[in-house]
Amino acid sequence: MLDVSDGLSRDAARIARASGCLIEIDSATLAADLNWAEGLVPRDQARACVLNGGEEHSLLATFPDRASVPEYWRILGRVEAPAAGEDPGVHLDGRPLTEAGWDHFHPVR
Repeated sequence: MLDVSDGLSRDAARIARASGCLIEIDSATLAADLNWAEGLVPRDQARACVLNGGEEHSLLATFPDRASVPEYWRILGRVEAPAAGEDPGVHLDGRPLTEAGWDHFHPVR
């Protein structure tokens, strides 16, 4: 489990690398967040905000397959073993997701 205060794409990638896994996110699970953000900013900025924005202080966690997910949590996707020769990381709808967000060791200049 990790807070996503540095951005969903970045913090999911941290979990994936540390665990040697592939995290597959289904974009349909983010639709409500995207729709809300689109009410404030253009679509491309809303998508960047949902995937890479931070400071929401939400938690991202993995659970065993078929486990009961605690109330008020939602499932964003699944965790898989990477294919042969594939590095751990994050996919969005089956495509590699570019890691972005806040990096404490490489701040924007």
